[in-house]
Amino acid sequence: MSNRNIAVERISLPSATLETPDVYLLIGDNRSSLRDMAKELSELSGLYWSRSYRNELALVATWKRKVGIDIEFLGTEFTSEEPLFDLTAVFDQDNDRTLEWSAISGAEKPIASSALLFSEQNETTLADIILTEEENTYLSSFPDEDKISQLLKIWSAKEALTKALGDALSYNPKFLTSPVMWPESKSGRWHYVSFDPVESISQIMSKDNHSISKPILDNLTISGQYIASLVYEVI
Repeated sequence: MSNRNIAVERISLPSATLETPDVYLLIGDNRSSLRDMAKELSELSGLYWSRSYRNELALVATWKRKVGIDIEFLGTEFTSEEPLFDLTAVFDQDNDRTLEWSAISGAEKPIASSALLFSEQNETTLADIILTEEENTYLSSFPDEDKISQLLKIWSAKEALTKALGDALSYNPKFLTSPVMWPESKSGRWHYVSFDPVESISQIMSKDNHSISKPILDNLTISGQYIASLVYEVI
């Protein structure tokens, strides 16, 4: 399936269950067309579905039971050593929530620093707002240079879970344990998978019959780290 320079490919994910949701990676430089294609793909499935978008990428998950998917991006601006976040505290029409850095830092651009995330002056930080006490303790076990990416992973998994549960607005992230904390990546009937969409692009490109055209590749700017999470219910 392709449309207006939108590539759509089904990707395979590692999982401990025999059956897993169908997960599709969409790539395109026209974000409006990208969203239209993602909606078409999910709504035609006739199943439970979840969608998430970042930059030129979209993820769609369809499943016979409840499912949630999320993709986040952590990049680096060339003129700054500070990490540049695409964590988006608003909800779009797909219930896709992101943390709005400007609302926290007062900056016009979403530039964040470790000082904002982890303060030594007992000030309220992002970690205080979105992490449980257990998650804060877990995060403190990582070296400083890994804390921001780990925070993003915790957040992405938590977002996927809230989507699978049905209404992300109903859950306060500070009191909802991220699937990252689940033993063996499962909790009762729920299972969690973390993956890197960029690795999936490399796998797709190795196939002879992929749908990613040269114009799409030319416009694909991967200048940071993508983190994606899938949470799904098993029978």
